[in-house]
Amino acid sequence: MSSLLDRYPQVAAVNIWNEANLSYFWKPQFSRGKSAAPAAYEALMARCYDTIKNRHPAVRVLTSVSPRGNDNPRARSNVSHSPGTFIKKMGQAFRHSHRRARIFDAWGQNVYGASSKERPWARHRVDIGQGDYSRLLSYLRTAFGATRQPVPGQKDVRIWYLEGGFQTSVAAKRSFYGSSETDRSVVPSLGSPSKPDQASQLTDAVRLAYCQPAVGAFFNFLLADEPSLRGWQSGVLFSDWTPKPSYQAFKRVIAEVKSHRVNCAKLKVRIKKLGG
Repeated sequence: MSSLLDRYPQVAAVNIWNEANLSYFWKPQFSRGKSAAPAAYEALMARCYDTIKNRHPAVRVLTSVSPRGNDNPRARSNVSHSPGTFIKKMGQAFRHSHRRARIFDAWGQNVYGASSKERPWARHRVDIGQGDYSRLLSYLRTAFGATRQPVPGQKDVRIWYLEGGFQTSVAAKRSFYGSSETDRSVVPSLGSPSKPDQASQLTDAVRLAYCQPAVGAFFNFLLADEPSLRGWQSGVLFSDWTPKPSYQAFKRVIAEVKSHRVNCAKLKVRIKKLGG
């Protein structure tokens, strides 16, 4: 990792692993029925943090956690930890290690909703989306409070929403895509003001992230669609790299954020009106 950063000094942040609470990316999640992945991931974070900071102290080090998980070591598929349980057990491992330095500079959390039609502020019982910001902060404070690991909102530590996104229909660009659509809840790129579309969903998501004080970043996944409809079509560009109708809305909301023109009070009114 350090040699890679030597070669590419423009890299400002490193995400360690991807969605470590899912067996799709990290195995084993459990060993003989007992939780294993959170402690192993905490150890990896500590080792990577020290290695990176030794030669590149300005590079920010991030976690990566999925919004979903089931805490069931005997599940037929998707053996995983829910984000709340994963955070709790990572915190326990950190405390037991007696480490005297932090292991992350930003908490990287993926925040996909249950569907592309679900509003960004929707709340969940177990999953973690943008609407569960307060619960995520509570988990992190319980796990890492009063340790050498600052929680988001303390010092320079923030939450980064590493992956969010809303899949769109591909309409007239269908010839540029292969296979068949697997998501029944795609939204239009731009549509009726009364119904969710990618433009309004992304605008609301970016504004909501801005209005959550401990959040430092929001990333739309992807920039351009995957060409197979079995993949992900949440880009603001079609698979041929031409802009979707939502592209200009995304540019506008980014400009709002950069110039600090986001009206959080107005966003609250919109959330209340739409049932948030």
